[in-house]
Amino acid sequence: MPHKRNPIVSERITGLARLLRGYAQAGIENVALLLALVEAGRPRDEAYRIFQENAQLAWDTSTPFRELLAGAAPELELDALFDPRAFVRHAEEIVARLDELG
Repeated sequence: MPHKRNPIVSERITGLARLLRGYAQAGIENVALLLALVEAGRPRDEAYRIFQENAQLAWDTSTPFRELLAGAAPELELDALFDPRAFVRHAEEIVARLDELG
């Protein structure tokens, strides 16, 4: 829009950030649990089945997924797996790099 004063590059970066945030959410939910179950000694296909069945059950019954997972995979350290700080630990470094570009 010609009347806006935001540079086009800023608009593009904002749009890309929104897309990446959406993509990252799916990855965060899937990969950490699937890998944690495998690292805990479960075969990959069994880990996937546990994750998939409990995710569907959580959706169908409105039961918190973490609660279901605690019963299905008691060997997991759920506090560490569900801690969002692990997924943003490099955020300050990344933002600093962006600041250097500007």
